[in-house]
Amino acid sequence: MVERMPEEHGVASPILASGTRNKIKELNCFLKIKLVGDKMPNQLVLIIEDSKTVALLQKECLENEGIKVLVVETIEQAKNILKERAKEISLIILDACLNSSKPNSMILIQEARNNGFKGLIIASSGNDDYGQILLRAGANYKSDKADGPKMALFLLKNIK
Repeated sequence: MVERMPEEHGVASPILASGTRNKIKELNCFLKIKLVGDKMPNQLVLIIEDSKTVALLQKECLENEGIKVLVVETIEQAKNILKERAKEISLIILDACLNSSKPNSMILIQEARNNGFKGLIIASSGNDDYGQILLRAGANYKSDKADGPKMALFLLKNIK
């Protein structure tokens, strides 16, 4: 069964009712528990996500652990942040499809590297094929949207 989420950026997003709804519930529960023993105040994560709801949940999860978070919604905004702050950013959570129904954010991986970003990139998508496209473009890991923050916390704590 497919249902429509409220429109964001003028496009109604179809989602799988049971899977996505359950993942969002899991993420909401995740926001209320402490995953990492130590706060990580010197970390900066860039979330590139066009869904305001997903971005807000991801941001809250990371901020609850003391991580500073920047959120952008478009390719152009991401390019601007990467030009200004790429060397400060520890990790990027990158949505595969920004204001599009097809993957279009691959260019941001090279943009990040060209601007001096040396951290990890998590491809964030509910579609496994889209995550694979970002991996081939140079992302380090892939995750569905609800698990992105959990993976980010693990990587920030355990990968130097």
